[in-house]
Amino acid sequence: MPDRMDIDPEVLRQLANQHDRVARDTREWAQPPSAWLDNFLPTYGKIAYPVYNALVRYYDARQRAGERLADQHDQTAASLRAAANSYERTDDDIASGFRRAGDEFGAPSQLPGTPGVGQPTPINGAPSADAPAATAPAATNTDAGRSGAPIDAGLGAGAATTPAAEPAAPAATAATPPAAAAPSTTGIPTTPGDTTQSATTGTGAQPAGAPSGASTPPGGVVPPAVVTPAAGIPGGADQTASGTPAGSAGNAGVLPMMPIAPFASALANARDKAAGPDFVVGGQPDDDLVLARTLLGGILSAVRTSALGLQWAVSVLRGPGGAMVLVTSNEGRGWLPAGVFVPQGTMLPWTVAGAEAAWEGISDPARVLAEFSLTIGAASGARLSALVSSAEIDSGLRQRFGDVSMQSAVPPSDEVDLSVHTPDTVDRLALTGMPQLQDKVGAVPDDKLRDHCLGLAIDAHSRVGKTSAPTPEAAAVRRLRTKILDQLREGAEVPRDWWDELRDADDLLAAAMLSRRADVRRVELGELRVDDQAALLRGLVYERRCDEVLMLLSENVTRQELRDAVYAHVQIIGHPLYTATPETVAVPDAVVAQRYEVLVSEADLVGAETGQPGVSAGSPDATATPATRVGSPTEVASPAGTAPLAGTAPPAATVPPTASAPPTGAVPPVPPAGAVAPDPRRDDYSSGKNGAR
Repeated sequence: MPDRMDIDPEVLRQLANQHDRVARDTREWAQPPSAWLDNFLPTYGKIAYPVYNALVRYYDARQRAGERLADQHDQTAASLRAAANSYERTDDDIASGFRRAGDEFGAPSQLPGTPGVGQPTPINGAPSADAPAATAPAATNTDAGRSGAPIDAGLGAGAATTPAAEPAAPAATAATPPAAAAPSTTGIPTTPGDTTQSATTGTGAQPAGAPSGASTPPGGVVPPAVVTPAAGIPGGADQTASGTPAGSAGNAGVLPMMPIAPFASALANARDKAAGPDFVVGGQPDDDLVLARTLLGGILSAVRTSALGLQWAVSVLRGPGGAMVLVTSNEGRGWLPAGVFVPQGTMLPWTVAGAEAAWEGISDPARVLAEFSLTIGAASGARLSALVSSAEIDSGLRQRFGDVSMQSAVPPSDEVDLSVHTPDTVDRLALTGMPQLQDKVGAVPDDKLRDHCLGLAIDAHSRVGKTSAPTPEAAAVRRLRTKILDQLREGAEVPRDWWDELRDADDLLAAAMLSRRADVRRVELGELRVDDQAALLRGLVYERRCDEVLMLLSENVTRQELRDAVYAHVQIIGHPLYTATPETVAVPDAVVAQRYEVLVSEADLVGAETGQPGVSAGSPDATATPATRVGSPTEVASPAGTAPLAGTAPPAATVPPTASAPPTGAVPPVPPAGAVAPDPRRDDYSSGKNGAR
């Protein structure tokens, strides 16, 4: 079959076994060092009690994260085994359908080339030329490919004729009288130009001596004959395998065609347009460029009115594991607005382990994707194959990637509607690769959606207010948010003009961010460094995310809007450079009311990076153990500042090597010498909210 996909069920089962091993190793790694913790207080005394509490919380969070990751591997293994079994069952069902199709018109199921009663035995699988054609009953070649032979039998033995024997067919045809009643080799009267005489292939006609019941189906309508291509013609074997006439009863046993997903259909249409006449000899459309351009055009159309200076870029990388599609914007860490649904399999470069903070805050999103391809992509064997942007792509990038297809200033496109969720698209929360957050949102009762959204808005506003002093642009929007939140806490109606003022103030923040983004056109690729001014820009991004969560409360909150609120909230607390206010710093009280529970905290983000796949699948052996997987548990380090005293390290088998810092707030810091130690009697909300990185 042209463009077929060969899937070996045994390979799927081998991958399932690898996932089982990873799940088992992950659970062993996640076990806390109980013996070491039990001897911690007797060794260091009560003065180390805050450190002990921090360690207990850390190892508990690590164990929960490890169990979640192991469960995901178990689910993947089960899915792989179910898929392998499903493929085998489908193959058996299709083969059975082809065997049953031979009896559709009363003809017995025969292997191709099997001689009938009274017919000479064929030589080399070809029917004898001495067999009298007049003795053959009326039959058609509609059973080609529908006999009892296996599906992969292709053309059969009769089709494998030598090239010297092929030209004999026209000579035999020329000797046949051209009258309409001239009998064919199958005994059916033919007209000039009729192609039913291709019986020389051996599989196109029933052998002589077949029962006469195979001559005409019920109703007296003879289905059209199928011409079998000669051996060596591409697609010939597939045409014989699909020789059942359209509309016949034989189609009842064939699996129905799966519907094409909307994005896949739009991509096919875009490729057809790109393949139009371009007056270039031998010119072919670049599939990766068409894919990137179609996706970016759909995103720009779904975004509608974006903020001032907000730009987007999409890239396609090719590696050992196949193609990888990445999308990012130049706000924050690839922020996506609400109401945009991207195809499944799309990735954000910021969710892959190794993304650098220096990429954040630059004005050109295409530069971010180019930096990604040079660092993370090259390390995994993937190379950049297509790059498109809604802005102008720097000439330096074009010179550096001379063999990469690029396109600047891609306009919005209505070829695909990415503002509506479809079976082949996901929202921005799913794109972050945090399934535990999606499960939390799914468990919220319908009557608590608004309360949880308000809790997230209050928590985000409180956190950002304690993180840094407001800029002149942010001071006004903070006062406006405080006024609206006070009104919502009291259960009062918020005037419509207050919401309009908040939107206008948010637009002013977006305009203020425009001048603070860095222009890195003169900086060589791979030479980006973190700018001191990036903290100011990051603070404005936090302010906009607070506005985003709060503005979701201007209407009735749905479950999708709660997912959007969680995404915006995680953009703050999940930022690797976010640092909550230490508990020793005196700040005004802004505690969330008891009924407004905060749905997401830093503890939920421990090990969240493991939900996102790596850059490239690579070989199966490269993913056998957690130590070789991107975002594996071995990348979760002990909390900064909470390591035990010198000479008292936990057992080597239970403490992973330090590869990356834990998520923000997962573990409170150890108080420095002379500082006031955290009060262990504080509730979990305070410690989760103000935990340092």
